[in-house]
Amino acid sequence: MSEKTRLWDASECALVLIDYQDSVLGTVFEQDRRVIALNARTLAKAALDFKIPVVLSTVGVEMGVNGPTVPSLRTALPNVKEIDRSNEELAALKQAPESYAQAGLVRREETVDE
Repeated sequence: MSEKTRLWDASECALVLIDYQDSVLGTVFEQDRRVIALNARTLAKAALDFKIPVVLSTVGVEMGVNGPTVPSLRTALPNVKEIDRSNEELAALKQAPESYAQAGLVRREETVDE
């Protein structure tokens, strides 16, 4: 198979879910938020089945501005740690598990030892 037509495998991709929070979904007017949550859960379950790394990111939770990830999506990803972007980027990198670095989502030299 030529390099051009080669399919990706789980080691070459990741599913990044950003801001699936009630307060953020409340600003989406053109789609039923239940459909959005269902679609995100379906993608998340498929990623787990295919052993694709999943990143779950929120904004404003630590600051108390927003709530956490919607419960239905959180339940579908019990072993995925949320990264809250309330703090500076360096703090988020401290939270990033080694698997994120292995997946190429953060460069190894950017990760910070705790």
